[in-house]
Amino acid sequence: MARPKNKKELIDASNQSYTKMMDLLHTIPAEQLTQTFTFDVENEQQAH
Repeated sequence: MARPKNKKELIDASNQSYTKMMDLLHTIPAEQLTQTFTFDVENEQQAH
């Protein structure tokens, strides 16, 4: 997709991206959406 050149194109591109994101979120099963996520990375192996 080309970069928006004016306000209308920017709004249209934003709406299209938002719609794609929401469609993707709706494909995630409910049990995954409600699953707890831990941010504890103390004991995790780092990639670097």
